[in-house]
Amino acid sequence: MKNFRSFFRTGVIITLATLAGSAYSADEFEYHGYFRTGIGASEGGTDQVCYQLPRAGGNFFRLGNECGTYGELEFTKIFGDKNGTKPWFQASVLNAFTSNTDQSYEEVGTNSSMFLANIYIEGNGLLPGDAKVWVGKRFYQRRGIHMLDLFYISSAGPGAGVYDLDVGPGKFDLALFRSQQTNGPTQSTLDLRYDMKAAGDLEVVAMTTATGKRNGSTGDHEFEALSGNSLTLTHKMKSGGFSNTFAAQYGTGLLGAHKATPEGTSLNNYNNGNTVAKDNTVDRDAIQDSSSMRIIDEVMLEGKDYAASFVALYTSSDFGGAVDSLGSKVKTRTVTSFGVRPYYFLTDTQALAIEVGTTTYSNPWLADSATGSDKSWTLNHTTFAYNLRMSKGYYARPEFKFYVTRASWNDDASGVAASQNYSGTDGFSIGAQAEVWW
Repeated sequence: MKNFRSFFRTGVIITLATLAGSAYSADEFEYHGYFRTGIGASEGGTDQVCYQLPRAGGNFFRLGNECGTYGELEFTKIFGDKNGTKPWFQASVLNAFTSNTDQSYEEVGTNSSMFLANIYIEGNGLLPGDAKVWVGKRFYQRRGIHMLDLFYISSAGPGAGVYDLDVGPGKFDLALFRSQQTNGPTQSTLDLRYDMKAAGDLEVVAMTTATGKRNGSTGDHEFEALSGNSLTLTHKMKSGGFSNTFAAQYGTGLLGAHKATPEGTSLNNYNNGNTVAKDNTVDRDAIQDSSSMRIIDEVMLEGKDYAASFVALYTSSDFGGAVDSLGSKVKTRTVTSFGVRPYYFLTDTQALAIEVGTTTYSNPWLADSATGSDKSWTLNHTTFAYNLRMSKGYYARPEFKFYVTRASWNDDASGVAASQNYSGTDGFSIGAQAEVWW
């Protein structure tokens, strides 16, 4: 009953906010959102199975490979005139929700969840140029690869900062985040960015983070202090229907690699939840000596009757001398992934799509077992889809997707590549999905 009341209150708030928006002009209230939902089934009469290797840091090759429902609803109130010469503010609230979509409804906390992702205020026109000041909790200038559902930069949480400061030939951004894990230490992170529009769009992101020794709630000394640094270079270029995004990342310490962290998450997000108990100097030193590097390249093509994307990813993680459950030194882990998704537009509203991708892990060591330390996992996806959509274009939405997915994996990946226990090394799924953003 408590979950029902919570869910009902949330629905009332969202409804009232939506109704309130109708009382304001377009420049005073904004409503944005995203959601995907659908149905699916897999062989043997099971519910839809999504094929994914553990610790991917994203949902690689997402077409026909997204189970359940996910959505975000954002409400923004504008104070002042966005197009005027005087300062103006915006207050934003974003709720995100997930659901297994197994029944006609699910109670929050059972097969579904809802959480507050954004609640912040941003001020414009308070400083020279286009600079913006913000305070609150938010998804902060995330950088992602759509086909992999991967945010390779994913700063988020409580913080404050300023961005789009005019400095030299580019824009400078500064943000400070501070968060606390449940019964854990506090963590402070400085996020610095510089963006230049010369020769395309070159962005440099430097992050430094540190956790304290004390429990943030009790003040007791319970943990070892940890720290980390990372550097990301992203270059984007566009010419006609061609665009390319190239990113190179390197991180150390908390932003490097750790046995309890999903593959790549340390590089994605400073707030990765790693802690080490007081006096455990072995794990502390392993984290501090760890490192990760990642290279990503994404190519997009747009034509009159077609669109396509190509992606390549390589990650290498050194665990800094950490040992597995048998006392052996953990080997360097690598992840290699390649994929392509072309569309052919039959009409303005109909399209055929195919997505083909392959991902290989070398030494896919797990924190609670040494069984994967000398193995290599390989997972292959192929999805065919018939799409009904708003218009032509790779990112045109809303869209209905009717798909067939086939996945296969090697013997080493048996038992880990699918959410159901398959006796063989391949799986088959069919389904329909609706997706929209606005």
